[in-house]
Amino acid sequence: MISDEDLLKYWRDPSFNGSYRGMRTFQVLLKTDLNIDVPLKRLYKVIAKDQIYLIHQKTIHRFERRHYYVHNLGELCQMDIAHMFEDENTRFKYFLLFVDVFSSKLFTVPLKSRETSDVINALKKIILNFKAKIYEVQADRESAWTSRECKNFFAREKIIFRPKFGKNKGTIRHNALTSNFGGNRDSIYQNPSQL
Repeated sequence: MISDEDLLKYWRDPSFNGSYRGMRTFQVLLKTDLNIDVPLKRLYKVIAKDQIYLIHQKTIHRFERRHYYVHNLGELCQMDIAHMFEDENTRFKYFLLFVDVFSSKLFTVPLKSRETSDVINALKKIILNFKAKIYEVQADRESAWTSRECKNFFAREKIIFRPKFGKNKGTIRHNALTSNFGGNRDSIYQNPSQL
């Protein structure tokens, strides 16, 4: 039986074909080239002592997920206003991000300002393109949708509006979506072509 030190020597030896490769490849090349049979579990345990192996391991990112139980389109949607680089030709500074939780379908509408009238016009465009009844909308406490005009708009459209904010009150789904793009939320908003 081969010792742990000898396994580490083969792992670090540049003349051996299996050095600094994946564990399965290392195991196969030990068996075929050197006729040494080592269980994969033992290889992982021994090679885990090597600092170079540990440095090159992929980091595991665990994102906090919030589970929603929805059964059809439009039952729950979430929205936010995002900042983007200003377009010199059109003067758009923001865009409205609207996500259907059931289908994870994302709608975006560019905005020139955060004023309530611009936000209501953008919401009208989204409702026209949605092609399903929207029952409930969640968002953070943005001044555009906490205004009287926006509340009246939601009442006319028969949409329940619930402002959510913070970790204990619920998080907006697009935070989870943007975190999947590998980067912070602001960089995604500044470069919407990644969406």
